[in-house]
Amino acid sequence: MRLETTNDQTDSAQDDAEVAYVIRVATAYFLLSHGEENRLDFAKRIVAALDADSRVTIATSPDLDEAWSPELTVYTPMQAGEEIATSGALEGTRHAHVQMFSDPIAFQLRVPAKNQPKVFESDEIPSEDYFVLWNGATLLVAWEQRAEDRVGASGGHIVEEVLEQAATTAGGDLMIQACNPQCKYVFLHTAIRVVIEPGSETDWSTSLAGNHADLLEIVLDEGDSLIDAALSVWYRLVGPLREFAGVKNRGRQILELEQIARADLDGLNRLHHERASATQRRVGRRVAALWEFRSWRRTSRFYLARLWLALGTLERLRRAWRDDYLSFLRSIEEEHVQDLFTIDSYEEVRMIDELDLSLIESAVQHADDRLSSNILALATAGGAIAGAVVAGLISLH
Repeated sequence: MRLETTNDQTDSAQDDAEVAYVIRVATAYFLLSHGEENRLDFAKRIVAALDADSRVTIATSPDLDEAWSPELTVYTPMQAGEEIATSGALEGTRHAHVQMFSDPIAFQLRVPAKNQPKVFESDEIPSEDYFVLWNGATLLVAWEQRAEDRVGASGGHIVEEVLEQAATTAGGDLMIQACNPQCKYVFLHTAIRVVIEPGSETDWSTSLAGNHADLLEIVLDEGDSLIDAALSVWYRLVGPLREFAGVKNRGRQILELEQIARADLDGLNRLHHERASATQRRVGRRVAALWEFRSWRRTSRFYLARLWLALGTLERLRRAWRDDYLSFLRSIEEEHVQDLFTIDSYEEVRMIDELDLSLIESAVQHADDRLSSNILALATAGGAIAGAVVAGLISLH
């Protein structure tokens, strides 16, 4: 990859003052419709869209290897008002198609600080120049700033807007996978500061910067530019970042399906409670109330069928998530970057590890048994009545 540092970026070294290279990483999926042909051509379309953006100073399309440019499927969060029964969420088949490229699209952009979004109003924008790498799934944004300046929450977020426009123009869509569905922060909450120390004992070492859990310091033994630092980090972390994205995506699917199952259980319990309450009313009102619940068995069977399906899917997804998670742990241990993912994974991992479906399972089993008993009782009563009628008819002859 032959991108050169621009004159503007060289000038941004604050007149030869000591600079730091800062990197943020994110999961940014390039979504395409199912059945799209010539999928690798989309890389050229994206680069063409970037070239047409006045904020982009240079963009390059890599030579792609089709064998290493897989089409992935990922879970997409449910949207408000979406019909669950037809969404594939219960079966675990809900997905979107992602095109990943064997090598990243690289581009540089310059955006005045006043035109960049801030996370907090008090933040200072650290740079107007950014170097970006994106392979359709993993996003890396790098810039340089004065070494003594704090690495704040803002910086690099303008890239989301640039990529979203390029992806849409190219005929696809962009899905940012943040730490949770409510979070609007594009990147992992832990940033990276790269220090280059020629002659260092190792070519790669990592540690948290002081007591800051949101800043990982990586020491490299070679490199003399922002692009060198970014490419070194990219090729060491692209594997762990892909593993992390997969774990988080499946974890989100599990937690969302659990919410659906608990909502269905609430609906089932509410139905049974309201029908039981109807039987306690005075005779006149009781008949009318029970008439309103005349189809309660059919509705109960519908809820139970959904719940059994959801429980089976959850068990399958949890087993797959556990395998994914163990693979992820091995990859981050190999590169010594566990601290990079702690903030964005700890809570979700804890929730899935502590996920207890026993209450749902026992409640569903109890409701199923009770419904079956009622049906058996009705069938027995019906049989007894029929037997009595037959016996009466026989006695008349």
